[in-house]
Amino acid sequence: MIRGKRLWLLSTGLTAACALAGVWLAGGLNGSPRALAAGGDLTIRTVAFTPGQIAIRVANAESSEETIAVVTVDDAIVPFRCTGSERLGRRSSTTVDVPFDWVGGDPYRIGVTSSNGRETSADIAAPQ
Repeated sequence: MIRGKRLWLLSTGLTAACALAGVWLAGGLNGSPRALAAGGDLTIRTVAFTPGQIAIRVANAESSEETIAVVTVDDAIVPFRCTGSERLGRRSSTTVDVPFDWVGGDPYRIGVTSSNGRETSADIAAPQ
């Protein structure tokens, strides 16, 4: 009986470990397990603050082409320009440049919405 319980615990533990590894690997293959925000169709990889500008690296890990439709800073729609195309093919990325006079020490919520209306957002701790 004890041997059966040990075997069951071992097999259950190995199954759980394999499942977690599979989820982590799937995230790594589709975009990044360390992405700032993933949700909807797009993933916010990084956000960089330079004087008068916010640069947002956005990736598309979905199987279909997506278009960046709206960018928000603290829920306010802001103008933006993409370094590459606003249309992202599967597993492609672009940098979204937002002219914005940010204030050092203030936290920001950055949002990117695809043309199908799904938003991905990231809360950024106070930039310096």
